[in-house]
Amino acid sequence: MILTAFCGTAQARLEGEHTIAVFRPDSSDPMLMESFSRLCGELHMYGLRVALLDRKDRAAFSDEPPAELGGRTDVIGGVALVRTPGQASARIWIAEKATGKEALRITVSINDADAPSLLAMRAADVLRAILRDFDDPKTAEQAPQPVGDTAVAIKAEPSAPGTPRRWALQVGGAMLWETGDLGAGFAPSIDLERRVTPRLAVGLNIVAPVLGQTYSPTGATARVQEELGTLTIAGRLLSRWRAKLDLVQGFGVMHLSVEGKAQAPWVGQSASTWAAASYTGAHVGFRLSDSIELTLSVAALFLLPRPVLDVADASSTMRQPMWLMASGLRYGF
Repeated sequence: MILTAFCGTAQARLEGEHTIAVFRPDSSDPMLMESFSRLCGELHMYGLRVALLDRKDRAAFSDEPPAELGGRTDVIGGVALVRTPGQASARIWIAEKATGKEALRITVSINDADAPSLLAMRAADVLRAILRDFDDPKTAEQAPQPVGDTAVAIKAEPSAPGTPRRWALQVGGAMLWETGDLGAGFAPSIDLERRVTPRLAVGLNIVAPVLGQTYSPTGATARVQEELGTLTIAGRLLSRWRAKLDLVQGFGVMHLSVEGKAQAPWVGQSASTWAAASYTGAHVGFRLSDSIELTLSVAALFLLPRPVLDVADASSTMRQPMWLMASGLRYGF
């Protein structure tokens, strides 16, 4: 149900956003083709619709409003990728109906050596920033007004502060708390996340090894160790100033192993097993810089089947939910 709600939210956002025309470049130019593919992905990530047009339609790009290109009436902007010796460029046009004023033309140029990785990102950032500004009436009034159809060259610069990064890597520590006989265990954690849209991200989370949990009935001790690996999906609920709040759902597996130590006549033994794992929780992030965040998360963890520890003539069933808490530093790139 949570996955369905996330996907529905993301789809609704996509359907309500702007449509941008992207012209297919010369297929014989591998550099522009790679930038073209990256550009389409970047625009989708920002929640912008993409209308793909052929090169023959690009002839009208400098003379007619983008809304007329290719017979489309819903396009409010366009991007054409071109290359000259030494540099690749993205020619961007925002139509009058998007700005409420004169049509805006911008050219983003990148050195050939950096074009595949940077040109698409810069063009998408420029489009998103312009459309966001004109969507906000207060910002639109303050936006600089272009003079006629003058093209403006923009150098490659870092993304604006607070812009969602496509990838994020988090390293930190975690605590797994079983509220019954085992108590709390501690482990390092690592999380790799890929942002699909500004409000939706998928990732991989590993917490291992969890140490410090023991079960000690009379005359024997069982030391438990766990390793947890999950695929996650996160939906952005709130983003204000430097703080953000995400709802996170994870699905994966947990490996449990136990080492037994006992006094005679008992003999210590070791055993291990696997269980399906699912958790639901909240993730809070506080941005320290453009790329680094301090994070804290809390989740309720369930295992299926529920593990049972048998030590001597005593037995203990793990209570559910268990609580998984983690904190660390996240680097966005």
